[in-house]
Amino acid sequence: MDRRLLAVLIAMVMVLSSASALFLSDTTYADDESTGYDTTDKISGTKDITFTGKVAYSDPPEKNEEPYIIVLIGVTTLDPAYTESRLCYVVEPQKAKIHADGTFSIKSYKIEEKGALAGLNYYFLIESGYEATITPPALSGSSETVYRYNTADLLKYSDKYEAFKLVEPIPDGATTFAITEGTHLIGAKRITGTFTTVVEYDGYKLSNVEIRLLREGVYDIEEYSYTGITNSDGECTINNVSTGVYTIVAILDNYDQINTDIVTIQKNQTSTVDVEMMIEHMEGKYMGYDLPHFLMLCGGIVGIAIIIASAIIQYRITRGKDIDLIYNDVNDDEDEEKKE
Repeated sequence: MDRRLLAVLIAMVMVLSSASALFLSDTTYADDESTGYDTTDKISGTKDITFTGKVAYSDPPEKNEEPYIIVLIGVTTLDPAYTESRLCYVVEPQKAKIHADGTFSIKSYKIEEKGALAGLNYYFLIESGYEATITPPALSGSSETVYRYNTADLLKYSDKYEAFKLVEPIPDGATTFAITEGTHLIGAKRITGTFTTVVEYDGYKLSNVEIRLLREGVYDIEEYSYTGITNSDGECTINNVSTGVYTIVAILDNYDQINTDIVTIQKNQTSTVDVEMMIEHMEGKYMGYDLPHFLMLCGGIVGIAIIIASAIIQYRITRGKDIDLIYNDVNDDEDEEKKE
């Protein structure tokens, strides 16, 4: 084999192997040039550290509103495009629900050779309608807003979330780590806003429409977090809704919602999204038939109509003339054959 061809093949295999490994990996890393750190061999590819702890709620969570705790591995950098330092995460954050009693347990990737990374740390934040107050000595009392690098662009992770750094070292070989102990808990204060809507059909306001707010990522309409009913003017207001993103579901007999409407509830603000509805079609039914039987019925009706139309056309053509109808020709031929 030509040496040049062999060299090209080897190069292609190496490139494809690297690309495949990156594509198939369950860990997404930030661009090394943007962070200044080579993280690919400093973070394990398995989630083998479990963090446990407890949150002290200021108000108990609403139905289906238990918040999530998120753990991410991040690094603080100074990007040339900004004057302040930026906390950017370098692997996809892990997430677990905080239970109604405040307890949580979440698995995360392990940072290898932490001391040599000069700034690569674990950060924790609470998602869905809660602000965190940090008292455990394991966590830093100050928070940072989380961002993320994506190739050459700096993308903001969220305006809502503040991350708290793990400042206590994890013992070598440990597979679990307790973030909170004793009375030192993570405080969680619920923050809320107000939702309003007007429901219409073809310009008419609809009353007695049930409005349900489903938390982001929830698709079962029975797993709603908040509900309300429209008044005679088609208006509905729901107060004390935890901040976050919700799907709006409108329910009324014989009506369907036209679009999937989304609302973002912000702290101490009123968010308004109007809903449009339409007359409901019978679920897959046409004149009481399902689609295959309805098409068969239509085909039969069309066939009968064609036969009737054909007979009428023949009659009009032969009327007043000494011409037998086509459908009489067969009988005439049979009579002549019998005479012979």
